[in-house]
Amino acid sequence: MTMPEDLSERLKRTAADLDTPLAAFIRETMERRLEELGSARPRKDPLAFMRGRIKDEDPSLSTRVKEALYD
Repeated sequence: MTMPEDLSERLKRTAADLDTPLAAFIRETMERRLEELGSARPRKDPLAFMRGRIKDEDPSLSTRVKEALYD
């Protein structure tokens, strides 16, 4: 993966201004951003729409999921 030259230069300059190794600066910045994204968006249950549609019966889970999706 490559990045634009102007972004690379800004990263190097900022890391140098902070007296921090470039790799550490990039890692810390990315970790902070990923943490922000993780806390900003609560994880949604991708199968929440099925809640209550599957009855507590004997068929295997795959059969019950298929029934819930195609009924």
